[in-house]
Amino acid sequence: MDIFADYFESTRFDAKISVVSSFRNFLIALENNPSYQLFFQELHNPIGINWVLNRISLIVGESINLNFQHPKDTALGVYFHALCKINPAYAIILNNKLDGIVENLWWGRTVIRTVYEEMKYNHESV
Repeated sequence: MDIFADYFESTRFDAKISVVSSFRNFLIALENNPSYQLFFQELHNPIGINWVLNRISLIVGESINLNFQHPKDTALGVYFHALCKINPAYAIILNNKLDGIVENLWWGRTVIRTVYEEMKYNHESV
């Protein structure tokens, strides 16, 4: 699984994905990325899920300058998207756990809040 961290947390991947101009295009870029597809397959087991949760904890625990975008924002967006795709309930957990530290995230915050709002809407409309 560490090979995925090397790829998703690299500046090359960040530059490649960050050029998209909208959340919709971000999702399309992810879904069409062969490495993301392989990564997503690995998350269908508890070891993969645990690995991602540990990576998220390590990344958000890093000391960074909060005045700037998080340097691993795109990677966090990838990890959040994959977890929420496996189980949308992760959006609730991530939204609550990361409240206050997601302010310097763009893709990460957008993924969490979009899935979270969709879940609230779907629950309220039932």
